[in-house]
Amino acid sequence: MHCEHCGNEVSLNDTLCPWCDASLTEKKSENRQEAREKSTPPPKQGITVSIPVALTVGVIVVAALTFLILRNTGSPKAMSETDMNNQWSPRVVSVAKQFTCPCGTCTDNLLICNCDDPGGAFEAKTFIQKGVQAGKTPDQMVQAVALKYHLTPIR
Repeated sequence: MHCEHCGNEVSLNDTLCPWCDASLTEKKSENRQEAREKSTPPPKQGITVSIPVALTVGVIVVAALTFLILRNTGSPKAMSETDMNNQWSPRVVSVAKQFTCPCGTCTDNLLICNCDDPGGAFEAKTFIQKGVQAGKTPDQMVQAVALKYHLTPIR
């Protein structure tokens, strides 16, 4: 620190300048206040969250996302009979009701199963739909499905 009157260097502990006897008390308190202000960090703005709260929220978000992902994956995917009736023609529905899914991994009724495995429900219903569109009767399609997928109709 320097004396305001003579400019010579003085100690922070001095109350009078050793060179010119000027009072240093007022200047010292101002310098100390400035030093405190410079060393004190500015107040934080925004929302502060404790680490335990942040971790808890993070765990909840991860659990919710995991649940949603697992709920929407997997095969076979069963659909309601109403959904199937809306997607497939009545003749396809009448044939599909008579079989289980041919995929070999599930035991769902062909009508409500929607697995897209090779040789699965979607493929079989598409096969039925094409046969019906080609003019085959439901009875003919029952026989065709039984032969192609090695299934016995459920009666």
